Amino acid sequence: MTNMLIGLILASLTAYAISGGQKHVAKLTTVLVPLMGGVYIIFTIMIIIKNIGNIPGVFANIFTNAFDFKTILGGVSGSALMWGVKRGLFSNEAGMGSAPNASATVETTHPVKQGLVEMLAVYIGTIILCSCTALMVLSTGVETAGISALPLVQAAVAKDFGQFGVAVISFSVFMFAFSTIIGNYYYTEPNVEYLIQRKTDFKLFRVTIVAFVFLGSVINTSLAWSIADFFIFIMTVINVPTILILTKKFLRVMENYEKQQKEGKDPVFYASDVDIDDTDYWKDSDRTEIASLVK
Repeated sequence: MTNMLIGLILASLTAYAISGGQKHVAKLTTVLVPLMGGVYIIFTIMIIIKNIGNIPGVFANIFTNAFDFKTILGGVSGSALMWGVKRGLFSNEAGMGSAPNASATVETTHPVKQGLVEMLAVYIGTIILCSCTALMVLSTGVETAGISALPLVQAAVAKDFGQFGVAVISFSVFMFAFSTIIGNYYYTEPNVEYLIQRKTDFKLFRVTIVAFVFLGSVINTSLAWSIADFFIFIMTVINVPTILILTKKFLRVMENYEKQQKEGKDPVFYASDVDIDDTDYWKDSDRTEIASLVK
């Protein structure tokens, strides 16, 4: 019954968020993402500081286990590697091909600029947020309690902040999930329009999204994760070879960016400058529009 109630709430919030299309989603995420990220980081840092005396032992434990023979064997055999890749993809989506859907909507004078922003996003999401979570859990010692995932994080927070901390962290995680849902809708809408090659009424599509959000809240958790793992695998298998195929073009674009920076210019990109002629944008016909973005 609780799952159904949460599912209804989440589905209702999703319906509201996506009702106005991409612009509405963009406005919401602009507020939600910095807020939830800031609250989460502040809480984790406060807990780490309160348990600062345990940090040397935490790092000793990390390195001891990282170079332990059994751990190395587990990584080589694929189990640790598999979990690392799966959770890494959930953390930052690097290599999946999802984030470029948002990057492609940004107005910029050079694609490398947005590429560097995306690299920073990976750093913040994985190195900072995930490291803060790990240090928080390990410094409180709750990893010995035989629990995992969100309950483990909640237990770490509860040790120093009680139920108030649990409520705040739970809300932050809820907002992480909610922003992910509407963010993925943001990615999807223009792709649906591109596939059918015409402007369309997205009402039916949005109703379908809302229905699946509710379904995902009530089905078995293991099944939900398995479905997510499967589709992430499919996306990555398709996208990674594409990245490799585009490597030569990327290197030419990067060289163009670095050359202009060394010349003291605000880099501006035109595809013809690096002999690329199969783009839908960055063409010579776009020079006036791109030049207008230069500060």
